[in-house]
Amino acid sequence: MGRLKEDLPPKPAYTAKIDAWALFLRAEENVAERTLFNYSWWARCFLHWLKEQGLPLHQVTLTQVDGFMKHLSLRGLNRVSLATAVKALRPFSRYAYQQGWCHQAWASAIVSPRLFRQGSLPTGPAWPDVQRLITATEGSTCRHLRNRAILLLLAVYGLRRGEVRALRLEDVDWTRRILRVRRSKTARVQEFPLTQAMGEALRRYLKRAGPQGYGCELFLTLRAPFRPLSEGGIYDLTRSLLDRLDIASLKRGPHALRHSCASFLLNSGLPLKQVGDHLGHRSPSATQIYAKVDLTGLRAVAAFVFGSRGETH
Repeated sequence: MGRLKEDLPPKPAYTAKIDAWALFLRAEENVAERTLFNYSWWARCFLHWLKEQGLPLHQVTLTQVDGFMKHLSLRGLNRVSLATAVKALRPFSRYAYQQGWCHQAWASAIVSPRLFRQGSLPTGPAWPDVQRLITATEGSTCRHLRNRAILLLLAVYGLRRGEVRALRLEDVDWTRRILRVRRSKTARVQEFPLTQAMGEALRRYLKRAGPQGYGCELFLTLRAPFRPLSEGGIYDLTRSLLDRLDIASLKRGPHALRHSCASFLLNSGLPLKQVGDHLGHRSPSATQIYAKVDLTGLRAVAAFVFGSRGETH
């Protein structure tokens, strides 16, 4: 009601620089919003680290940048995450040099770890564990109803957490039994059939715990002041459930369920093209990585033996 004023912590001094760079990327480089968010996040991490080290930006050299990359590596970040950090720091450093914020143009000298094509495996919990995860949300509380609907969207539809967060009330077409999803990477609207289980979960959530007079977003926080559920909130609810049920998975966030969904569909016999369409991939190469975990198909190939001497085809 505006009666209580929340005391917000003061913004760091480098916030203005991040905002100016983000405005430049949006206006001049036509960077997608999701990429803009990720770039700004990494630049904010770098400037925060400089502040902790007592290093002003205008005195930064390549040695300090290498120190930041070493800091990330010691925190256990993998090669893909380190390469993503470099991908964000290079354009930020170029812009910082153009604005006179730093005295050296060290963008091209930042070394990125080498990545190998399809060098990693998609990691997610086994499908029986995914079913156990969803079963754990059976209940009538507001938290159970909301979390169950979110987990079904992540595991059955393979949505990204940003796509779940962006869902609005009008995206559920009850007449046609359709769920409309705006893909976060392509901004393309994709329609999915509203399954019976998904429809029932959404109906129970909206009837008991859904947003009423607080906007058009589908998922809100559970406590006042009510606001749209953040991507961090979706990550926290997924990770907390995985930890509480002691489910084995290298990745602990919502994207792990997307990997589980893809692996389950592939092992169920769906071709890569259909799996890619379900996940909203723009190219077949994005789906090919899941062929390496198609254990059913690999066993069938390994068992295909002909001839008396055990020659393989």
